Amino acid sequence: MGFSLDIYKRKHEVLAELLNELRLHPSRVVYIGDSEDDEGCFQIVGHPILAFLSTDALKEKYARDYYAFVPQDEADLANHLRCI
Repeated sequence: MGFSLDIYKRKHEVLAELLNELRLHPSRVVYIGDSEDDEGCFQIVGHPILAFLSTDALKEKYARDYYAFVPQDEADLANHLRCI
């Protein structure tokens, strides 16, 4: 029997617990995600960002629904992070 750490469906719960433990306000947190499993986290944080590997459909949905930042390239992401 092996050890398994399966948080993919519980990412938002784990993130919320971590923020609470560290006493971090969600509006000050950056979260970079690339899949539908990240949607709950995008609902929590103040600065959601879509990874380059995300599908175009997911980028459009999260940009629309959560005002997620969708970088055009690495320089665009770096500039955005500096401005936060």
